[in-house]
Amino acid sequence: MTTATPTATVPQLNLPGQAAAPAGRADTFMMYLMHHGYRRDLDDFVACVPLTPVADRATWRALAARWTAFADALHHHHTAEDEHLWPALHAHSTDDEAAVLDAMEAEHSEIDPLLARCASGFQQMVDAGDDSVRGDLATTLIAATESLARHLGHEESEAMTLVQKYFDHDGWSALEKKFGADMKPTDLFWMIPWLLKGLSSADRADVMGRVPAPMRLIGRIAEPFFRRTERRAFFYDARPQAA
Repeated sequence: MTTATPTATVPQLNLPGQAAAPAGRADTFMMYLMHHGYRRDLDDFVACVPLTPVADRATWRALAARWTAFADALHHHHTAEDEHLWPALHAHSTDDEAAVLDAMEAEHSEIDPLLARCASGFQQMVDAGDDSVRGDLATTLIAATESLARHLGHEESEAMTLVQKYFDHDGWSALEKKFGADMKPTDLFWMIPWLLKGLSSADRADVMGRVPAPMRLIGRIAEPFFRRTERRAFFYDARPQAA
């Protein structure tokens, strides 16, 4: 994923809402880009769910499908961390550092039930939801947003410091390949425009400068369709939209 040289300290990506970007030789921009996407998505759901009319089942179906895409991406990310990243860091960590890594896994377990409750709420709204179900869903989305925000901030501040302590460019690049080992090429047609959504022009240019040319091409091809599907799901978003 990265194009940095193996020995240089890499300028780190630092996006809105990000708690920290520890310095080091590993270009961890993809991690921060994913985190930005999770924060942004939850903000979008929190904004739209209370405004989406109960009777508009077509929009609830679009929102439910979009929630599934978000939850699948987050589950894949957390599973990769639990199976690959935390064990790799545990192999080197001190007792204090191991406590940070154990907290990361525990926080994943705290978030998962909230995501499941949200999924159930969206499905109920598709089937025959009412004002009460929508209200419960809106409340649970806020709780999920707060829980995930605490976790991502903790990870960015402390766990990513350990990443930079124990990984160089080559080591991190090898780990990123494990993260994406089960991703099909067609998955990139959703993932890349999803990652780019909501970035400022400066941050977008920074990201595009870090990814290979084929990924930039896929982004240009896939983005118009992605934007159309986003507008359908978040149809009742009353916030000012970026150009």
